[in-house]
Amino acid sequence: MTRRVSKKPWYGASVLAALTVACSEPVLPGEETFCTQPGGEFGAYGCAKVAGRVTDTNGQPIADVVVMPVYFTLRCQCDTPLKRTAEDGTFTLTIHDFVGPLDSTSIYVRATFGRVIAKDSVLAVLYFAPIGEPAPVTSVAIELAI
Repeated sequence: MTRRVSKKPWYGASVLAALTVACSEPVLPGEETFCTQPGGEFGAYGCAKVAGRVTDTNGQPIADVVVMPVYFTLRCQCDTPLKRTAEDGTFTLTIHDFVGPLDSTSIYVRATFGRVIAKDSVLAVLYFAPIGEPAPVTSVAIELAI
């Protein structure tokens, strides 16, 4: 049986992504390395961190890119922090687990530049630690074709 594949043209920017995952990588300078309570109305059971860099196809950093986690499972009842990349393209997200205790989950880390001039997501695995413990860090690299 032959299966036909629809070939629809791609509208917008061509976007590429690369993902490198490593635990226990250092977070950005000045970032807290331990899990702390997020403040606000609800307490968290633990947290995980995602640190990374957004570059263009030539390896040059892109500043002011919005980066956020995207959850594709209900397993993680977590917050959704939005961060913008620094001048050198780096970012750190701290993700808190509110229902917990959760040891790990998979997410997408989405980067969006401009009003959807370019966007893409990379798959990442988060590893959680209890509040007061060192937060495991998942490292990602995202390359946007802009």
